Amino acid sequence: MTASLSETPRLSPGTVAPGMPVGITGLVRRFTTQASAPVEVIAGVDLEVPASQFVALLGPSGCGKSTLLRLVAGLDTPDGGAVAVGGRPLRRREHPEALAFVFQEAHLLPWRTLVKNVLLPLELRGMAIGERRDRALHMLERVGLSDARERYPSQLSGGMQLRGSLARALVTDPRLLLLDEPFAALDEITRHRLDALIHELWCERRFTALFVTHSLREAVFLAQRAVMFSRRPARVVADRPIDLPGERNDQLRGLVTYNELVARLYQDLLIAEAGA
Repeated sequence: MTASLSETPRLSPGTVAPGMPVGITGLVRRFTTQASAPVEVIAGVDLEVPASQFVALLGPSGCGKSTLLRLVAGLDTPDGGAVAVGGRPLRRREHPEALAFVFQEAHLLPWRTLVKNVLLPLELRGMAIGERRDRALHMLERVGLSDARERYPSQLSGGMQLRGSLARALVTDPRLLLLDEPFAALDEITRHRLDALIHELWCERRFTALFVTHSLREAVFLAQRAVMFSRRPARVVADRPIDLPGERNDQLRGLVTYNELVARLYQDLLIAEAGA
């Protein structure tokens, strides 16, 4: 029987390095098509994220949150401004392997089993086959997919594929984890369990996290800080600390302070929607 997410063993902190700081200065991104004039998606965003901080990125649909993550990951190039990761300009980052990205879709390789998908980043690093398989199996256990380890992606539900994608990202012990609405398609119970798992792993490993979500409740549950962006072109309209106890569990969702913070973020979102 597959272990529940709350029953799986903890990772040992060991000698894992702390999270990497992220510095964003005057960031600008425009998209140009043959059919239209340039469209500005991000307009002069400044954002400093200290090492090991968990930050939720919020805002109206299409405002540029996912584009911002891609710029931080080095998957896209800004038209102005700069991104620094680990105190260095992005193009000179010393340890690109210390960054992991969880996309909205799983992007698992269809010809590899789930466990082979999860161990792929370790394989690319040249890790010994026994060690990489052990680490992949352990992480699959953490996300509740031990029984599915030898299945192919086509044999998995969409939610299982997304959990596999999360395991593939976390197996590398990243110092910077970028998450682009990875749980949006999951049922509420599974989403809550994976939110709790992400928080547990963050407490153990202290990676820096940038988490794009449309769920204000998810943002308050997970983050130490919530940054709200305006409608396109994205500008920061609110930068709010999430002042809650360090331990996040289901009981937290019923606290008055939790719901008050959700209500404040909703007011921030209304301002963002209005184009302030």
